[in-house]
Amino acid sequence: MKSYEISRNVSNWVIWNYSNDCIFEIIKSYIEKNDDITSLAKFIGKGKDETIQLLKEFLIFTKEGKIIMNQNEKLCHLEDLKNEGNIISDKIPNDLKYISKLLGNDIRNKLVHDSMERPCSTNLTIQDFCKDLDEQIVQKYNNDKNENQWDPNFKEAVQKLIENFFDITGEDDAKYLFPKIDLQKDAIILTVIYDKETRKNITQLGQTYGKQAIEKIIKNPKLTKLITENKISDKDYNKIISMLNNKNNNPKQKLRVEIRINNNNANEDRDKDEDMEDNQNNQQNQDNQDEQNNQNIQNIYLDDSRNIRLVYNSDLLDQSSQSNFIKNDIQNIINFADDLDFDNNTKKYTGNCGEAYIYELLLNSNKYKKVTWKMLTEEGRGDLFEYRGKKYYVNNSDRTHYDIEVETIEGYHYFIEVKSTKRVIGYKIPIYLSTKQIETMRKVKFPDKYILAVVFNVIDSPKHFFMTLSENAGKSD
Repeated sequence: MKSYEISRNVSNWVIWNYSNDCIFEIIKSYIEKNDDITSLAKFIGKGKDETIQLLKEFLIFTKEGKIIMNQNEKLCHLEDLKNEGNIISDKIPNDLKYISKLLGNDIRNKLVHDSMERPCSTNLTIQDFCKDLDEQIVQKYNNDKNENQWDPNFKEAVQKLIENFFDITGEDDAKYLFPKIDLQKDAIILTVIYDKETRKNITQLGQTYGKQAIEKIIKNPKLTKLITENKISDKDYNKIISMLNNKNNNPKQKLRVEIRINNNNANEDRDKDEDMEDNQNNQQNQDNQDEQNNQNIQNIYLDDSRNIRLVYNSDLLDQSSQSNFIKNDIQNIINFADDLDFDNNTKKYTGNCGEAYIYELLLNSNKYKKVTWKMLTEEGRGDLFEYRGKKYYVNNSDRTHYDIEVETIEGYHYFIEVKSTKRVIGYKIPIYLSTKQIETMRKVKFPDKYILAVVFNVIDSPKHFFMTLSENAGKSD
């Protein structure tokens, strides 16, 4: 049998185009025979990660058909999905996603998987998601509040939302995101979360031991756990009181850390041999005295021939955790602090490079109405520096306590503080926030956000991540 090759020229373009369409349709039909990425990976005999990468490459040519993976790793049509949030923030917390699943409307089925990047034309913001969740819960509560027993999944969903998420996100944000639930919050708690018998027991506890009894129980979770697990009871009362009295009469010495800095370059000065010998003798005497006083001694040797000598008493801490902290964490803080804290030329250049990297990332994303780098000046004004082939003029005296301001399409403002290091991801790196930066963060009110951007390996191959900072826990995404 002879084979023929069709020439690639303008006259044969229709044939080539038609052939490509046929090939794409065949591949797409095989993909659509599978319901999820696991079955597709098994079908083509590849691992899950490699299958996802191949699927992403196929999406470059076409996004038609049931070939887009959602956050439950199911294959879906593009029009049935939405992007989650935007490029740096506005992600829906996993706790809220789980609540939507309990309510029978798992939002992960409607959101495109992160590995697919952002192929959809529409986004689902946390505000829109919470609005739907707010209406769904209030509607079900109002329809079923006269029922004797609540659906267990609905009960768990309400409990996780009101008693967990509301406490974490803060009262103001909870009111903003869930206004309808907030209006009926107390009634929902009493009706849905606590049954009649539980409410009766709570009332009796308060009447017997005072209004603060429940609060004190909550603030002593370890002791409460021992009681609920029947590990202690009233019969142990006298023994516990005796132990407490003994502890008060024999208090342990509290943790003490003493730092002594020695410069080993002193041995290069031959004129100081005698003084150095006296110092060594004094040091040995101090070591012996510390050992007699049951102290722990740890020497940290630095690259510049200095060593820091730590003397500490660890009565209050576990020996293994104390040793790991002394040997590793403190040494990393000392070695790498210049990158992120001290005001020197190396740190300034590293910081400027990190800010330039984040600025270009956000500016080139085309996702925002406006991106402003606070230090950036007009050409010819300020200090000149070059990063990744571009020249910038910056004013290092800026004192706004954040580096980049972003205005979203919706009119929200993100204030971004950039921290940069030449170290690669994997080191324990200290990140410092000044008092002024913390004060600025506290002034930013939801839905505006104060965001920390951290850039690793900023000079050679930058890697970054964003963290939303807030005075209340749970605002980080």
